[in-house]
Amino acid sequence: MLEPRFQKLFDRAEEIRAELDTSGVPPFVASQYEEVHQVLAELAEEDHGIFLEWGSATGAITIMAEMLGFEAYGIEIDPDYVQAARRLAEEFESGAEFLEGSFIPRSYQDAEDSDSLELGLPDAYDDHVIEICDADVIYAFPWPDDREVHLEVFHRYAREGAVYVSFDVDRFTVVRKGGEDDEVTLADGFPP
Repeated sequence: MLEPRFQKLFDRAEEIRAELDTSGVPPFVASQYEEVHQVLAELAEEDHGIFLEWGSATGAITIMAEMLGFEAYGIEIDPDYVQAARRLAEEFESGAEFLEGSFIPRSYQDAEDSDSLELGLPDAYDDHVIEICDADVIYAFPWPDDREVHLEVFHRYAREGAVYVSFDVDRFTVVRKGGEDDEVTLADGFPP
């Protein structure tokens, strides 16, 4: 059973998302919050390190990670979502930080733009608040065509032992960099 504080966070995030969708901000598909909570809670039991979300939208996942004990950062390219996430963090008295820009470093040039992913944009790392190599856990909900780019960026820039978690509509993928059994796929709704 989900703690009431998390349910309140998720409900409020959905309210904010609905407000943004009516104001002309491009819509997004939200992660399944409860399932993401299960995976991140399990990882939080291992370590309360640094959490980084690529594409944080309204900030619910990043704030949840902070509530679970992580030092949490969210990266979002849309300035309206960044502002909304900062407001949500303030409402929940969260120390989660939200950075505006691309999660893909400008130095990464091995892929081509897709319908949902543009390369060469200003990245969120210019302010040096956080770098990919600082993160212990990286979370993303990539568009289907972008999954491979996410994994390439993770493998190139993340530190050894870092964990990448992605929600892929019907499953979670958990990858530990440098691990022998590098990738584990979890059916939707099942804890790791």
